[in-house]
Amino acid sequence: MSVVAARGFALLELTVAVLIATLLAVFAADRIKQKASENAAENHAVWMTAVRQATVRYLEHHAVSLVEQGPTALIPGYLDPFSPTVAELRAARLLSPGFPLHGAWGIGATVRIVASDDCPSQGCNIEAVVHSDRPLGKNSQHSHDPYLLAHWLMSTAGRGGAVHSQSPSVIHGAGFSFPNPPDVRIAALPVGTVVLAITAEQMQQLAYLKVGDERDPQFQGSASIAGGTSVGAALAVSEHLHIGAAALAHSACVTEGAIVQEAFGGLLICRAGLWKTAGGRGGGGYSMNSLTGCTSAGANPVTGGCSCPPGYGTVRIADSTSAIPAEGRTRGYLCVG
Repeated sequence: MSVVAARGFALLELTVAVLIATLLAVFAADRIKQKASENAAENHAVWMTAVRQATVRYLEHHAVSLVEQGPTALIPGYLDPFSPTVAELRAARLLSPGFPLHGAWGIGATVRIVASDDCPSQGCNIEAVVHSDRPLGKNSQHSHDPYLLAHWLMSTAGRGGAVHSQSPSVIHGAGFSFPNPPDVRIAALPVGTVVLAITAEQMQQLAYLKVGDERDPQFQGSASIAGGTSVGAALAVSEHLHIGAAALAHSACVTEGAIVQEAFGGLLICRAGLWKTAGGRGGGGYSMNSLTGCTSAGANPVTGGCSCPPGYGTVRIADSTSAIPAEGRTRGYLCVG
């Protein structure tokens, strides 16, 4: 083979090698770009999930007001209580102070609280839709990217939804479906808008009491409370009221107006630092005979003997002598508190 021919083959091999290297570089660059877009979609899904969680906490605090007051509800810190903004949720500490106001590609989120037609009433149901403020795409000049939309949905582990081109009048996901628009006050969401929801079923899980709750819990079973209980109004008891604490009459007490059992029956109420009788059996009374002493017939029913309970003084109220010497002399006593 001539030198010229050998050089021609070498140049051809070099050209093929350069072409292959170029194709590999283009493929690698495209794959890197695609991976970056996938990561951005995942990041936006994580960001919007945090907004949904903040909305859950918002409803934990304010669902009762939204249900009872309806469209007239006023909640300090929120311009529209039925559409709290990410900035308002962050200001209310429902999101961390450094939480970004927008997700990947500058796409933000809008919260819509959706109330049923019978609000405000006891049967009112509220749900929430958290949707992107524009279709999911790399920039605002382009329509949505179906590939990124699919990757975003996968990143939510089945909890996300979207407005799809096949059914633009519906917002749906694996576990929810809303008409588009979800609120008659707004325009329909464009195809490619991504959505997370808080459904009526999920709201039922929030039906527990909270500080400042105005609902009647209507407990159907017993309740045990280890600490003290303060009641701001009247206390009504349908059956028995059992008081476990007991004290001695005229002993010291601390809480003015407190009520306890008297150690030997009846009730005591704390007045001016002392337990005083609130009525009931009192101290009782007894009688003693000079010959037979203390008998069961003359014993004090409060103490079971011929004595007064602690805190009660003895006052003689009777003194009789029988005409028959064998019957002795009987004295009667009253226990006075």
